[in-house]
Amino acid sequence: MQVRRDLMVMVAVLVAAVCLMPVAACGGSPAKGAERAQEPVKAPPPEVPYDHAVTDTAKILAGVPPEDATRFAALLKRPSWTAHRSEFDSNWSRVSAERFPAMRAWRDREFKTIADTCGTLFYPFGGPDFLSAYILFPNCRRYLLFGLEPVGSVPALERLADPRVDAVLGQLRESLSDVFLRDYFITKTMMNELQTPEVDGTVPLMLAFLARLDAPVVSIEFDDPIAAAAAKRAAGTAKPAPADAKPGPARPA
Repeated sequence: MQVRRDLMVMVAVLVAAVCLMPVAACGGSPAKGAERAQEPVKAPPPEVPYDHAVTDTAKILAGVPPEDATRFAALLKRPSWTAHRSEFDSNWSRVSAERFPAMRAWRDREFKTIADTCGTLFYPFGGPDFLSAYILFPNCRRYLLFGLEPVGSVPALERLADPRVDAVLGQLRESLSDVFLRDYFITKTMMNELQTPEVDGTVPLMLAFLARLDAPVVSIEFDDPIAAAAAKRAAGTAKPAPADAKPGPARPA
């Protein structure tokens, strides 16, 4: 099964295994003496093409070996990469064993039906925290996150000099330290850590989360809805407000 996820400026595909065998082979069992129903096996849907280059960059950021090792051959030999992978593995193993099961248990106890039937998840001021959104609501078709932090860009790791690569990996770990330690980002800290030459916004952090969740990146598209709306107003193509629309309360001066 392939599920398309629309995430902020990013679209990712999460590929999940689907059992195509009869029910009993998937863990169920027919009633005693009953014959198994031989349902036809359905072919899986065609694989959705994804951006291999960006997906490999996401994996490097997450401390995961890339698909194309040749492209990153020099980087993968650096001690900084080995240290980055080791520290990321340690942090991820810890939260996977301790934090994620507790979050899922709480979700299933408090709002399982809502989580199972989620269409669009709206996460105000979620910033780059796709991880919590996905752990609590793994079945949504679309995730909308916004925040005060800059969007940022995809680091061109294979074109950076070795010292810059070391700096990017180090700054990424620093930017993720709060979420691994406390389970949340601190806005004031992020405003500083996500405006550096190495990590210039939320995209690198979200890419790392997606890679650890085994989610290939289909594409990344940057858009400015505020500028687009202003352009429509200037061109006279903006839709008029509904006739029954009422103005909101006046803002204090």
